[in-house]
Amino acid sequence: MSFKQMSSLKSWTRAIDILDKKYFVNGVPDVATKITGFEIMQENVGDCSVLSSLAVCAHHEFKHNHQMRLISCNIFPQDQYQNPIYNPEGKYIVKLYLNGSWRGVEVDDYLPVN
Repeated sequence: MSFKQMSSLKSWTRAIDILDKKYFVNGVPDVATKITGFEIMQENVGDCSVLSSLAVCAHHEFKHNHQMRLISCNIFPQDQYQNPIYNPEGKYIVKLYLNGSWRGVEVDDYLPVN
């Protein structure tokens, strides 16, 4: 994040703490089946190419009823159907193709909030 972005930042908050309850199933967030791509908004994030790529991948999966996957099958942990599932620890591995090889990139579920 840029200095300007950091100066307006109130806190880093876990997604589960700010997620609308309509996205919960049996008390845990449903991280795989209700994503359409329209949830992604640039606002204060400077790298629109990353966000637009995520939005297009999510919307493509949504349009094809999640039968044609581009990104969700590369997010771990997963259930037996290769759907990403909520991790109470807040850590995930995203398998990305970087510099000619597949790599696991660890991400957490903290989001900047202002």
